[in-house]
Parts: sequence; structure tokens; C-alpha cells
Amino acid sequence: MTITLCASGVCGVQSNTRYPHHHTITTTAELASVAAFDHVAAIYAGDKRGNATFIESDCVVMDIDNDHTNIPSEWITPARLADLMDGVAFMTATSRNHNKPKGQLSARPRFHVYFPISPVQDAGVYAGLKQTLAARFDFFDANATDAGRFTYGNPHAQVEIFNGDTTLDVWLDEADDLDMFAAFDAATQVIGEGSRNATLSRFAGRVLVRFGITDSARDAFDRKAALCEPPLSEWELKRIWASACRFAAKVQSRPDYLPPEAYEQLTSLKPDDFTDLGQATVLAGEYADRMCFSAATNWMAYENGVWEENEAKAQRLVQELTSRRFHHLPWLPPIQSPWNEYAQCS
Repeated sequence: MTITLCASGVCGVQSNTRYPHHHTITTTAELASVAAFDHVAAIYAGDKRGNATFIESDCVVMDIDNDHTNIPSEWITPARLADLMDGVAFMTATSRNHNKPKGQLSARPRFHVYFPISPVQDAGVYAGLKQTLAARFDFFDANATDAGRFTYGNPHAQVEIFNGDTTLDVWLDEADDLDMFAAFDAATQVIGEGSRNATLSRFAGRVLVRFGITDSARDAFDRKAALCEPPLSEWELKRIWASACRFAAKVQSRPDYLPPEAYEQLTSLKPDDFTDLGQATVLAGEYADRMCFSAATNWMAYENGVWEENEAKAQRLVQELTSRRFHHLPWLPPIQSPWNEYAQCS
């Protein structure tokens, strides 16, 4: 794990804007040395921090002050963050107000999180990563998401490293993709007694072919399972998931197996079949966050942050998809999915 930080040489000086000391950080000792001074996680023109002078960053820094709740059992620690963002690599350093009262708030864990990312040269894209993360978890400081932000130094910082196999930007992309998948699978529908096992077995097959045997796939399965009424036992959920994983392992050994990356590239906007259901599945996959239907409201469209009951706008989205497909790459031969076999035998 490697990140680049630039230090100022001073500590606690808010008016300072120059950060001329560039450091490559790979160890806790190196991070502690730089974290002792006010520092930034980007390179700026003339070493002067600011949105307009942003050049590049390979690290997103976020603040956790635990001011989102006054319940100690709900406070976030570095170890708990590692559990919540399993697989994501990051470093932490306690802030100058760690375990101290701050304003009217009691003493609690307060620390900075340093996430390695693929190098970014656009200030807007960089700030967008921070804003997206802050929107996903309410314990990150949403007011510290601009591209010119600096971090106060702490000469007594306690530093930790949590190794992972993915970077923050990749994890956010996968999380957004997963949310979309769950949305178009009618995740708001309660799964009643009598259909729970079959529904979850089919869903497990679909999510495994989409994401592989990964933590992301299991997370989607658990979210789907939470819709069962009454709930299935933990033993039964483990049995269903284990069965789907065994089948997935067999599928992956086949010479015609398509890994998730290739599956995504080849399927694109092409339906598995050209029935109404096949076409509707593509529409839902592309526009689940912009249109929906219910018996109570009829067709609704999402625009400017508001859901509106408007059939004409929903129809325009359908026409937009049709236009996109006409301009898409030439259709490839239909992809035969072995998961149909799994769904039939589950």
C-alpha cells in the first residue's frame, strides 16, 4: 500500500496554504512522521493547496469524528471500519482531538482515514469520490470533501494500516453496481412463506454469475434474504448459499465459462432473449434508478432529486434506451447461461 502526502512543516496553522514537503508513505512510521504536521493528500501547482491548483492525488483522506451519534456502541473505530469496508486498503491516524471533548460533544474516537486510489488528475472527480463515500456512510465528515482540504497535524498520532485487495475507487464502483443490481431485482418485494427457498436459490445463482463468488455477491444475497417473511434460519441460508457456490465452482471450470468482467462486456444492452420479459430486464437494469412502477402510483420518473408520477417522462426513458441500442455495437450471438439449469434444479 502506497500513498503520497505533502506536509507543511507546521502544525495547527489554518492560514497556511503551502505544502512543499512531498512524501511517499508505505509504513506506519512514515505516516506518523508526516501526520505530525499539517498535511494534504494531493499535489498542487506551486505546492499551494486549492481546488484551482489541484494537479493529482493517489489518496482520499476522510475525517471520522463520531459526531453522528452519542451512543458509544455505535461509534466507529478503525477496526470496525475495516469490517464495514471489508477488503478495502487504508491507513488511519488519530486526530488531535482523539478521545477528547470537542465543543459540546463528549470524548470519543476521532481519526483520519487515508484510502489509496488510482491516480486522479481532476479536482471534480476527486471531490466526487469523497462526496460519494460520505453519502454512503453518515459517520464520515461531509463538510470535508473538497479537493483543497488539509488535515491538521497531530504529533502524538496513533497510526494503523489495514491491508486490502482493492482500492476505494474500485470498491465504490462495485458498490454502486451492486446497488443497481439489487434495485432492478425488485428488492422491495416481501418474499412470503412457500417461495422463500426457490426465490433465494434463483437469486443466488443470478448474483453469483454477475459478481462471482465474492463478498459483494454474498452481501446482495443477505440483503435479499432479509426480505423473507417469516425469516429463514441461518442454517437454511447457509445451505442455500453453499449449494449455489458449489454449482458456481462447477460452472467456472467449464471451457465456455464467462467471468463477470467478460459477462458484463458481452451482455451490455442485449437481452438474453427478445421476449417482453427480456426487453424489460434490460430496461430495469439500465434505468432502475430513474423510473419505476407501482399499482398505487402508475409510472414514475426520477428527475432533479424528486420522484414524479409522469408516464410521459417514463416513456421518454424507454425511447432513450431504444436510441442507445440502435447506436450500440453490432449484436453478438446470444449468450447461453448455465444458471437457467441451476434455477430449474434448485
